[in-house]
This record gives sequence, structure tokens and C-alpha cells, in this order.
Amino acid sequence: MSEDLDPTLQQARQRWQQVARFKLRHLVLLDAIGELQNLRLAAEHTYMTQPAASRMLKHIESLLGMPLFKRGKHGLRPNPEGELMIRYARRMINDLQAAQHELQQREGGLTGSIKVGAVQSSASQILPRSVARLLSQHPGLHISIQEGESHMLADALRAGKLDLLVGRLNTGSTHHELNVEILSTEPFVVVANCHHPFAKRSQVQAHELVAEQWILPPRTTPIRHVFDSLFIKSIQQTPERVIDSVSLSFNQVLLQEMQCLAILPRTTALSLEKQGLLRILSFELGQLFGALTIVTLKNGIPRGGVQALIQTLRNTAVQEQTDPPSNLKSTDAP
Repeated sequence: MSEDLDPTLQQARQRWQQVARFKLRHLVLLDAIGELQNLRLAAEHTYMTQPAASRMLKHIESLLGMPLFKRGKHGLRPNPEGELMIRYARRMINDLQAAQHELQQREGGLTGSIKVGAVQSSASQILPRSVARLLSQHPGLHISIQEGESHMLADALRAGKLDLLVGRLNTGSTHHELNVEILSTEPFVVVANCHHPFAKRSQVQAHELVAEQWILPPRTTPIRHVFDSLFIKSIQQTPERVIDSVSLSFNQVLLQEMQCLAILPRTTALSLEKQGLLRILSFELGQLFGALTIVTLKNGIPRGGVQALIQTLRNTAVQEQTDPPSNLKSTDAP
């Protein structure tokens, strides 16, 4: 009978038969080994004995026709093929959990968890306001925020450890697995504490700023790349005295403790200036930095809570661009 099938149908049947051999417990075990990198711990995590987990792993590798892990005295380490399978196993598990949450939502408001990656210096205003608005409408949601550098958070998103990323990602070099949506193009400004010698200056120049102590995002970030390019274009050198940090809270404290400069999104800087915590310097950076973006997996299916947060982020960004809060309309410090 199979000999009479069209070759295309035969190939489709073979692919389906190969996929059908995989069970949910196979995916769960791969995810656990990838997370723990220890077969005994992975077996305990999945409520199996170690011999049973070992047999299942060998069966998975047999189905695929290739090894997925390097065995050693320190445990199991995934090879490139193993990393690929772990990533897709984690995605499928997340999709199944998302389907469960979607079914629960039919009986009431949005529930479940949303894991958000945030480059805080980029998303410090829009993200918390969006979270507050969403939770006021759907208090059953649980939202967790993980801060970090954009490239590290993008890796976590690819691995299925995050649902979305809010930050400034270089769209020109974005991995093909990620979908990037521009939220806003807010410019950055240079700031210092209120007692800095430059705080009351009507104008400062690049050659004066380059010798100062700075707090900047790490060199691996798109923001830092464009910042350095601006100085190289202007005076053929970049600041050398730099503290690398993407933590807004740390940067705020450090700005008060020492004479240094930093860069912040304009709305964030205006808010802090209104509180008398810093001054915006008269140095034009312009809209040279990458746009603030929402980043998701291109082939992922965002569950209801994630979709609701994405829409809230869009609405908040539009509102702040068209109708900024009244306390942010002036750059005069109190």
C-alpha cells in the first residue's frame, strides 16, 4: 500500500512517524538535563530512577541517530545538537503550559506567569507603567522581571527562559529567530549630580566630557557602541574612565556619591531632575541610539497574558509620545 503513495506523502508519513516516537516525558527529561547538567538530579527532578533516565536518554539519542551530550566525571554537557534539542524541548513545554493558561483564562481573567527581560536603563519608564496598568486589570497575573545586558537576555529568550525582552536591541544584527518590534525612538541625554561643575554650564563640549568619569552600559551593548562612535566621530577618542553598569538604581546612587557622568533615556532623566536628584547637561546626543523594542521569538505563540502585556506596552509608548506626563514637560529643576 505504501508503495502506491505519492513520494511527497511518503516523506510526510516518514517525518510524522519519526516525530510521533517522541513523548512529552522525553522533552521534560531533555529540559531537566539541560538545566541541571547532571543525570541523577535530572532523574530526581522528573520523578524517575537514574537507570530509567539513562535508558530514556539513550533511547532519545537512538531516535535521533546522534549523541546529544558529552559524558564526563562532572556530569553531562550538551553538544551543539544537544543545545538545539534542549532549546526546542523547552519551547514545546512552554507552549503546552501556555495552552493550559489559555484554557484557564476562558473561565475568568488572565492568569499565569510572564517572564520579562529588561535592559533597565532602556525600559525604566515604559515597562513599570505598563506592568502597573496590566495588573490593575488582571490581578491574577504573576510578572517577573530579569535585568541584564541585551545580548544575555536575548540568549535567555532563545532558550525559552523569558517570554519577551524590552530593551534596545540592534535590529541590524538581530538573530533570525527573534522578532523585533519598535516601541519608541526616545533620545538619550547626559546627566550628572546637581553639584557637578558642568551642572550649571550653559554648554559643554565633547573634548571636556571625554576626560570625565563615566557610568555607561558595557561595550557589548548597542547603546555603548553608538555612544563610542559619536565621540570617535567628534574628537577621535572615547572616554577611558568608565564604570560599566546597566543598573539604574546603582547608577543613581553612584551619581550622588561621586563626580561622574552617565546617560539616561530623556523621560527617565527628566523625572529624576524634577526630583532634584540630577541635572541634564547641555550636550546634544540626539536620537542616535537604537529604538526601544519588544523582542519575542519569531515562531513562538505568545499566550494571553504575554499578548496583553505587549499591547499594554504599545499603548503606553504611544501615550507617552503623544501626551507626556505634565511633570516631564519642562527640564527646569526645582
